[in-house]
Formats: sequence, structure tokens, C-alpha cells
Amino acid sequence: MRKISLLNIDNYLMVIPLGTPAPSQNLLRIKKWLLKIGRERASFWRAITRSQGIDPFSNMIYKAFLAGGLGHAYATKILSDLAFRASRANVDLYTYLSRLHDQGQLNQLLRSLGAGNNEILAANSILNIAQRFNITPNLPPMNTQTVNNLYQAILNAKGIGDWLGHFIIYDLIRIYDLPVPTNLEPSNRLLQNLTILGIPPQVARQLFKPEDWPYIDSAVWDV
Repeated sequence: MRKISLLNIDNYLMVIPLGTPAPSQNLLRIKKWLLKIGRERASFWRAITRSQGIDPFSNMIYKAFLAGGLGHAYATKILSDLAFRASRANVDLYTYLSRLHDQGQLNQLLRSLGAGNNEILAANSILNIAQRFNITPNLPPMNTQTVNNLYQAILNAKGIGDWLGHFIIYDLIRIYDLPVPTNLEPSNRLLQNLTILGIPPQVARQLFKPEDWPYIDSAVWDV
């Protein structure tokens, strides 16, 4: 009996044979189906994020608090504490954290809120990137070269890593309309999820284009 992979994402179901090459038409059908799911999910995430007034910088800095692997609730608590303090100071979160950084007080505050070394390193990296690319707190217009430089800066930043780096850039694209970097890649986690679904990395790289990756990622997010 052939092994199969069952894709069951938001009430969509498809059976993909494993271990045998799928005909090109089937692959194109799977691609279209995954992009449909991914774009629908991204539209929902975009609506929720924007309705909550979360600007691009806040979205980025939130991910710094995922760097220690302690999850969404932990990261959300620290972000909420910081946002509250910024509102009490009558400034946006970017301005508040920048002031603390310039005063040499940022790391101390983050530790007092429960952030560990990984999260603090990642938060400083993201703040530095935001300052360098003028994400203060919203995205400025960027040409292709600047977008490509931003992508590389995020991937190379200390404390970020492959998964968080791509999570950041994918959300900037699918929520805040950042232009797609010309060399945008799938994250290792995304390739692993596609492999679970019966699409090996070499097939995935041929099947999907750079502009597809953020939406393929959202489609297979909970695999």
C-alpha cells in the first residue's frame, strides 16, 4: 500500500502520494491550492494585525521575544508591557525603545520584564535594523536594492536565525506590503513542512517563485 500525506488545512483536504513523482499538472494544482489557502490566511492575519494598530516595527520586535522558544503568550506579554510603558511616555514603541537604548537602559528593562539573553540580543538587533532602514515605526518606500539589503540584514542579525528572520520578512510582505526581495528563499522550517506534505525541497524550489514563499508559509504554518 502506498503511503499518503493528508493535507487538512482550514477545512481543505487533499491526498498526496508520497515517494512517487507527481505529474506536473498535479503539482501545479497543489501549488494553486496552497497559494489560495496562504493568501486567505494572510488576509485574515493582515486584518487582525492592522485592526489592533500594530505597526511594522512592533510586529518585528515582537518576534525578538520568540527567540528563546518560549512561545506566543510569553512574547505577547513582554510586547504588551513595553507598549504600555511607551503609551505612558506618550511616544510610539520605536521611539521609546530607541531612547532607552541611547540611555543604556534598554537591556536592564528587558531583563526586568523577564527577557532572557537570546531575546535581548534579538531585540537589539531588530532595533538596529529598524534604525538603519528607517522603520520608525512604519515602512518607508524602498527600492529593490534596499529591500534586498534589508532581507540580508535580518538574516545575518545576531540572535535572529533562519526561521525568525524569514518570519519577519514574510510578515513585512504579507501584512505591510514590503516589496519581495529578488532572492527571497524559503525558510528551513518551511521546506521541512513541505517535505512532510510530500513535496521535497528540490521540487519545492522548482515549483514556487520568490513571491510565493510568504503565502506558502502561511498555508502550511501549522503542519
